[in-house]
Amino acid sequence: MSARLPLLLVLGCLLAGGCQSTPTPGKGPSQLEMNRKAAAEFEKADKRMQNILAELRSRLDEQSRAKLDASQKAWLLYRKAEAESYAAQYRDGSLAPLIYSASQADSTERRIGQLQFQLDDLKSR
Repeated sequence: MSARLPLLLVLGCLLAGGCQSTPTPGKGPSQLEMNRKAAAEFEKADKRMQNILAELRSRLDEQSRAKLDASQKAWLLYRKAEAESYAAQYRDGSLAPLIYSASQADSTERRIGQLQFQLDDLKSR
């Protein structure tokens, strides 16, 4: 878990529009703005995942759809638990929402890759 934490912090920094080595008061995004941007990035990734899932489901038979739905339901629980685990390390600070959203976005991007692989495989048959 701790190996991905620097990645999440860098992601948060990048989402904010860049990192400054020495913060300048009144310049750059506020923590609230960074939190909102990270949440928006997660929502964008989640919508992409939903679109891929819809196309994948449309190409599966009933039994395969049921298996996919069960695996997606379990994966959603995992994604939430993982994000909560990361954010818990910052639970007393304003960075927690950014870490939570960045973790969800990161997990969702990885899931998109898995689902896209399955979809591409079905399309190639």
